[in-house]
Amino acid sequence: MSHASIDTAGAARVDLHRPRAAGERTVESHVRNILAKLGLTNRTQIATTASPD
Repeated sequence: MSHASIDTAGAARVDLHRPRAAGERTVESHVRNILAKLGLTNRTQIATTASPD
């Protein structure tokens, strides 16, 4: 979530500087979704696909 969207969601300015952590299951779920949408099979392929080269 970007700082702008956090701010518009009503978070206090102090909250903008706190680190945000995602749970392990949340990350696994996001990775699974990305793999499925891009037709990839592993995280290395995600990194290669996202690389600006």
